[in-house]
Amino acid sequence: MKSLRSWIDPATLILLLLSVVVLWKGGKTLETKWLLIGIAGFLTFSWYAWRRRKPNERIYVAHPNLWTLLLLLVGWTILSYFLSRTKNYGLDEVFQSVGLALTMLYVLRSSDDESRFVNRVLTFLAVLTIIACGIGFVVYVTQPVARFTGTFFDPRFSTDYWPNAWAEYLLLIWPAFAYLLRKIRKMTSWVIGSALLGFMIGCLFLSYSRGGVLVFFGQLGLLALIYLWSYRDDMVREWNQMLRSGALVVIVAVVTFVGANALRSHFHHVQSVTEKVTFSAAEGSSSVTERLNFWKESLQLSMAHPIVGWGPYSFRFIQPRLQDRILETSDHSHNVFLKYAVERGIPAAIFLIAILFLIWGTAWRLMVSIYWIEKRHSSDIDWLPFLLVSTVGVTVHNLIDYNLQFLGIALPFTLFLTFLALPKLRTLPKVPPPTERLAGKVEILLATAFLVIALVEGRFLVLSSLGRHEEANGNDARALYFYNKSSGELFSRDLQLSRTQLLIKKKLFTEAQNSIERAFQQNPEDARAWRLQGDIAMQQKRYDDALKSYERAYNLNHFNDLGITRSYVEAALQVNPDLVTLQKKTIDELLTRFSRAILENTHFIALSTNVEELARLTEILEKRYPKDAKSYRTMREDARKHAEFERAQSEARQPGLLW
Repeated sequence: MKSLRSWIDPATLILLLLSVVVLWKGGKTLETKWLLIGIAGFLTFSWYAWRRRKPNERIYVAHPNLWTLLLLLVGWTILSYFLSRTKNYGLDEVFQSVGLALTMLYVLRSSDDESRFVNRVLTFLAVLTIIACGIGFVVYVTQPVARFTGTFFDPRFSTDYWPNAWAEYLLLIWPAFAYLLRKIRKMTSWVIGSALLGFMIGCLFLSYSRGGVLVFFGQLGLLALIYLWSYRDDMVREWNQMLRSGALVVIVAVVTFVGANALRSHFHHVQSVTEKVTFSAAEGSSSVTERLNFWKESLQLSMAHPIVGWGPYSFRFIQPRLQDRILETSDHSHNVFLKYAVERGIPAAIFLIAILFLIWGTAWRLMVSIYWIEKRHSSDIDWLPFLLVSTVGVTVHNLIDYNLQFLGIALPFTLFLTFLALPKLRTLPKVPPPTERLAGKVEILLATAFLVIALVEGRFLVLSSLGRHEEANGNDARALYFYNKSSGELFSRDLQLSRTQLLIKKKLFTEAQNSIERAFQQNPEDARAWRLQGDIAMQQKRYDDALKSYERAYNLNHFNDLGITRSYVEAALQVNPDLVTLQKKTIDELLTRFSRAILENTHFIALSTNVEELARLTEILEKRYPKDAKSYRTMREDARKHAEFERAQSEARQPGLLW
């Protein structure tokens, strides 16, 4: 084990992980979560099990309150997952929480030369970010997506581009870049550094993120206040340097913004700044009203399960029952603390808030001591104000748009918080061996358990992915083979739903029912599963059972999938046609709202199967209620015509030059 650690430098592993999560789809993919838990486990073992200590070496566990809060948050997240109502999702979020906590604890105790390590990480991230900006510039100019996304995109899917997450990443990085720029003394390097910072800010503006730009100016104001306070005795020198650098940054940022749009205009449409600012762009003001509704719904849901929540990543399944607008749904609450309260319980949100304010309070007290009491204008921990501005800005942005599911944001954010806490260790007493042994046992147990889970689930993850690949290629038999091989998977996601659909297709209804019951064991809140159970019953002519399943699916998700309503009507007509008559007014109102959404192409609904479902449902109702046949026919024809127009526009859109 000693030779293994001598060949693998843990600090280098952290840098390699950073490069992967920043440059590969922003670290949103499952494989990055598995990679994180593997590296975090190695870091834990490298410290406690494989490291030979020097005589009289100081031993740090961490700030005791911080260690306790971190373990409480991790433990509460694990408990929430085991009691989750939506257990087929969420394990990746548990992996991320455990991996980030173990990484933070390793960095806290292992940074003998904290200044050198911090500068190494910040310099590496600065280089990574410039590379990501360069890649994003090429993608923005040549691809159809109208907003800058850096490396936060998945080229396989036209919908998987994340400009708001990219903006948040730059909110995290630019203050760190400004800190590095401040240390430069050579004129040529200073000019180049200022130009690169301007390029970075220009890439932030090209994301067209209203929230990101507002937070950016808030960060600028906070940093200016800190400078006014800390350099009040030497204002001339500091402000002259800042103004020169700021002027160059502004010029380059404007040139980047204008130049990128000028180049893009030769290939694709350019987003209007005026439309974005005045909320007259495609999404209008819906992004604001939707967030307000998500927050209101989150408060309601958190009160239903206040202790351990509904389970990690459960919001996408439980929010639609409170929804009152077409397609107004999301994977998260658009607020980090509300997300934790809904999914992991109110105590988890409190632990997270306590961790943040403990670290920020520590950093603030150190800044007061250095800049106000001691009146020092520089020290070996001058990163404190910059990383404080960085982490506060990202947290504020996460109050309106949660993006910490991107490991490309969450990992550097965690490292920056760790760096803010590092100087506190100088004043902590040496940790007694019994305390270190206890902490070591807890962390090694945690790392070992999750490494085992990662290995077991990793095998199933590969097998189920092979099954999805075969299903996409139309090889149903091979797909079922891989799905059956993955039957022991804990983190199954939609495996049982896919398996059920294939079994229904083969008319193996008994096996399909067994499969959907396994899906219910993990997630009884998924409307798709209830609809599939209704489909099985309809195929077997068990209309009463089908009606009950469709009714449950309707209650969970009728504002997003009109096919559920159509299936419910078909089953009700078989059981008791009067049921449809009794609910005709409600059904007509829902149809009208879907029809209006299609005509306005709300959330690109005209490109979805809801158009075909509206046509099928209106045809059924037209036959049942001849007096209303004309209105149903008009609704159907208007929806079809507009859908054809929108789809033709989508198909005619000029393809990207890269893919």
